[in-house]
Amino acid sequence: MRFCAFLSFNYGGSGTSLSKKFVDAVDGVRVHSEALADANESVPLETIKMWTEHIAQWQRDHKTLPDPYMEPTPGQLLVIGRGTVSHPDLEFKEADVRRELAKEDADELASSGATPALHTTSPSAFISQGLDLEDMQ
Repeated sequence: MRFCAFLSFNYGGSGTSLSKKFVDAVDGVRVHSEALADANESVPLETIKMWTEHIAQWQRDHKTLPDPYMEPTPGQLLVIGRGTVSHPDLEFKEADVRRELAKEDADELASSGATPALHTTSPSAFISQGLDLEDMQ
């Protein structure tokens, strides 16, 4: 509270504004620290170690190594320790994904444990339409 009084005394009316921002920042640190801890628990420790080493390598030599924070272009994969690797099998086209989802829907329908559909739109088509709608927004 003394810190807030100091701000109020030295900066006039801005002290309450700065003190509110300070309190909000402290709350934000707590929220983000908890989120980071939850995220770290969901990733295997070995993966975290490899990723941390990759970041350290990039920080030492960011001119020749690919930026680990940038998303690789389609058809490329960022391999920790080797950089970006291109491979034609990594390129997924929307038509390929739709065809694979339609095949899965057909297989599920043909299986003996499949329940009759309540709607004319399959689950994969519903997801695809949702993604299309998201792209339009």
